[in-house]
Amino acid sequence: MSHTETQAEAGLTPAKCQLKLKGGNMNKGKIKIEISDRYSALGIPRPNPKTVCKGNCEGTGWVPIKKDDERAVFRKLWLESEKLKPSDDDWHFVKCPDCKGTGKRC
Repeated sequence: MSHTETQAEAGLTPAKCQLKLKGGNMNKGKIKIEISDRYSALGIPRPNPKTVCKGNCEGTGWVPIKKDDERAVFRKLWLESEKLKPSDDDWHFVKCPDCKGTGKRC
């Protein structure tokens, strides 16, 4: 997979893949590699390209926002989240303002 290919373009799925290594004693046999992406990591289905939110959430419904984000809408959402529960690392995950957390195009 080149750095410009997506997992789908490379024919990869989140299913477990096996890589057969050749050579030396340490490399005999098979190594199991599990590929995950933001969707499988969150336990949500991959979005349909025809209906996916065009906002910053990339179909997850959530946007990571850092304390010093200068975009007004995200700054406001960060401050609201900080009031509810202060961040330990200056990051908050906020509902996408475009899809309201659904991950779907409005």
